[in-house]
Amino acid sequence: MEMDIPLTDLFWCPLCGYRGLFKAEPAAYVKCICGRWWVIGDYEYFLSLTREERKEMKKWDINLFSDHRELNSHTFVQAATYS
Repeated sequence: MEMDIPLTDLFWCPLCGYRGLFKAEPAAYVKCICGRWWVIGDYEYFLSLTREERKEMKKWDINLFSDHRELNSHTFVQAATYS
């Protein structure tokens, strides 16, 4: 049986070492738990965007609370819980 796996990019923060899979189509921002902003996906596409288009890009905000929940900054309904 074949499955379609959604296109995701592996994010690995070089400062704190946090790793996670995030959807970037074709590029997105990730705010890591250490507070730094990173661009994942196609970096050449990111450089070709105007300032207004960059403001409209998808933003992932990684927040680890006491119950280890990671939330997307745009959709608080979709939450992944880690144990």
